[in-house]
Amino acid sequence: MKVEAQVQVHGMTNIYHSKRSLVQSYMAHQGRPVEGHLGKERGLFLIEAERRDEKFPIYEDINGTHIMSSEDICILEDLHLLMEAGVHSFKIEGMLKSLTYNEAVVRAYRTAIDSYVADADAYAFSEEWLAEVRKLQDPERELSFGFFYKEQVY
Repeated sequence: MKVEAQVQVHGMTNIYHSKRSLVQSYMAHQGRPVEGHLGKERGLFLIEAERRDEKFPIYEDINGTHIMSSEDICILEDLHLLMEAGVHSFKIEGMLKSLTYNEAVVRAYRTAIDSYVADADAYAFSEEWLAEVRKLQDPERELSFGFFYKEQVY
């Protein structure tokens, strides 16, 4: 049996989801009810006491409350390793990003994939592929490998 694999290679990650409207419930409890949804355009953030320099975007919609990662994953530099491993599909998460930004990201990954497919043996990552993405990247959101290379401690 063959199982296809998809890996998120770019963008923010949903690190917490609740089907309940937690922020609206909290605000109502504080006597400050909020009308409508606390959508992506509201610019709400969660900031932990231990990591005050990290801002976790938070929003609510009809599906509940979403808390997103404080950094954007960017695996472009090591994309060839995922291709060598046989990953079938790469996910670019474009939520909370502009169309211009998303187009630049897709172009960068398309260039890397095409370069690898054309000649895997001669493939070499080019920092130039990320130049446009870096120009458009929110300065408050670092591009990182996310949890790809972090040791998991349980």
